[in-house]
Amino acid sequence: MHSSPGEIQAAVKAYRARIAGHNRRIMEAYMPLITTAELDPDDYCSGDEEEDVSELRMEGLMAIFDRRLTDFISTPAELLDHWDELVARYDLDGTGGVVDEEHLTHCEEYFTHLEAALEATCREDVRDDIAVPEEFRELAKHVRGLTGPGFTEEYKSRYQALFWPGPNYGQHAAKRVAGTARTPAQLGDEFNAFWEYAGGWEPGCGYDCFFSVVYCRRRAEPGRETTGPWVWRYESNDPMDPGGFDTIPELLEWYAGYRERGVPDVGEFTGEDFFRGGLEF
Repeated sequence: MHSSPGEIQAAVKAYRARIAGHNRRIMEAYMPLITTAELDPDDYCSGDEEEDVSELRMEGLMAIFDRRLTDFISTPAELLDHWDELVARYDLDGTGGVVDEEHLTHCEEYFTHLEAALEATCREDVRDDIAVPEEFRELAKHVRGLTGPGFTEEYKSRYQALFWPGPNYGQHAAKRVAGTARTPAQLGDEFNAFWEYAGGWEPGCGYDCFFSVVYCRRRAEPGRETTGPWVWRYESNDPMDPGGFDTIPELLEWYAGYRERGVPDVGEFTGEDFFRGGLEF
């Protein structure tokens, strides 16, 4: 089964909306704490307590985002008014940022390197047919990467696995992309009772990453010699959240909730937690 470009675009839109919306709800929960956070009067430096606490609140927010935050806001109270701009800058929708011409150029280079690597590592009988799935190529026109739920790169790095960090592999890209290709044996062909693997690659990175994109077919059922056609599938071998997906929309529907953290109980945190980087995202 293959999805149309329109179906993939719709799936990307829904994926973005879920992740960005969840991150906004987290920020909305924290805003009353952030905008009223104070320290003990003895901890202020300049003697102008009002000025100091405003600066401290912005410093606390910049520790969550980064120092570019002042390009958008001057006080914490303005943050939600600029949410859409922050989503693109800080990857708050799980797509790695804004797609531009540079990204599309990197995609072409990435796919060229990847197809060469797939041909070098796949079964000989599919070497003339194996190619990067068209659905994945279409997806790459609409996202810079698939980074999943979570709040900024800093926090995601502590617990999230990125399904695809994007096409920019920097220097020695051909070698680095080739390093993601896998033989059938490396993909676990002999241990899968249902699917026969011909090749594929591991597209992801990050904390405990278990993702693969596999060229496979259903094994013959007992008493029958026929097998299914060769198809691309997207797999998670995470023991806590396994799954196999036939299409990009199916993958995105699942990945939009992968390792998603709930809206925090803000009552458990204090202004001092905020100032000292102790909030949870």
